[in-house]
Amino acid sequence: MSDEQISQFVIQSEIDNQKFTVDKKVIFSSVLLKNICDITDIREPIMVKCPGDSLKTFISLINHYQTPFDQENDDKFEKSLYCSLNKNELINLIQDLCVLDSDFFLDSIADYILKIIGEDEMDWNDIQYYLELENDFTENERILIDKNEKLEYFLSLDTENFTFPFFNKNLYSLKSAFSTPLNVLMARIIQRSSARTSYLLSLINKTIKNEVDRYPFKLSRFSADEYSCHLIYSPHAKLHFYEFSSLEITCNIFFIQLFVIQQVSATCTINVDAYCASYTCPWLKHIKTACPEDFERDCKAQTESIKFINSKNSYDLKYVSIKDYVKYISGCSDAEAQGISYMLEKSVAFYNKTEGNVETDYCFEGGKACGDSATETIAKPPGSGSSEQNSALKLIGILAFGWMLLSAAWIQ
Repeated sequence: MSDEQISQFVIQSEIDNQKFTVDKKVIFSSVLLKNICDITDIREPIMVKCPGDSLKTFISLINHYQTPFDQENDDKFEKSLYCSLNKNELINLIQDLCVLDSDFFLDSIADYILKIIGEDEMDWNDIQYYLELENDFTENERILIDKNEKLEYFLSLDTENFTFPFFNKNLYSLKSAFSTPLNVLMARIIQRSSARTSYLLSLINKTIKNEVDRYPFKLSRFSADEYSCHLIYSPHAKLHFYEFSSLEITCNIFFIQLFVIQQVSATCTINVDAYCASYTCPWLKHIKTACPEDFERDCKAQTESIKFINSKNSYDLKYVSIKDYVKYISGCSDAEAQGISYMLEKSVAFYNKTEGNVETDYCFEGGKACGDSATETIAKPPGSGSSEQNSALKLIGILAFGWMLLSAAWIQ
């Protein structure tokens, strides 16, 4: 008789002989149970080397869901299922149920641990203490991570002091309070963590840093001024790098380029020439560098400007709309023919020229005025002048033109 013809199965603990009648849903939620059914006379109880109370918890978890394979977790239920356990009891449950080899249980317990970390607003020291992980950084390395080379460490950029990935640091040999065979649970915790928690985990030790780097950070918003660089990965995750203050240092500009490049639309192909437009509008908090086609999505409320730009050659256009508060410049042919540096200089000149100086709509297409309705009338206010600081700040929004290929490789 095959297991397809049987709707009920009996699981029995080898530890205390507790028996449980379950359906196929429970069997298929465990690699071990499914494999035993394939090789065992399933008219007899399925013997499992796991305490009955732990099996009962697992069965309760699976039975709560109509189908656990493609359904979102019920956080409230799962919290109530585990919260009565103290830390040692939770560890014992995890170690007992690892024998079942259940992805659904591992995801569930990893999310529960991550919620403990998040709800208690733990810093990296608290997480280290809770998970009982080793801090294997020297005192000098810790100072570099916290201060002098914070961004380099965050981005895993090699320096004289650090080379990534760290040599001979393997997750399989990592020791923690929640150790499991091959450390599958710790891997799951890192993989499913928020950007904030993932970053904090990476500060604990070198092994976890290596594992965190397998799941790169995804930047949701970036802004910068002359004082600090702000990286926002989720509504509740904000990292400040206040020592990152000068745009005059080449390596600092390189960092900004790496951050800004992640803001471009996925609709662009990953090549230098695709990112040949920059623009700003009321919806954007800074100058955006992207494909010409992305303007319509990012500035969708500016319907008149969208219509006007689409009626022109959007790949070779300078445009300012007073009514819509829009500035747009593209130079795709310039980028292709003369290189990114030329396009970068052209963009900087455009924003410097039009900053606070435009009296009426401004449009040039292919180097020539668009028509009578759009003129190149620029009025210079009394006492106006460009400062090096303002020019540097305006540069932030269009830095994605440089280092594109290297940045694309880093993101992958």
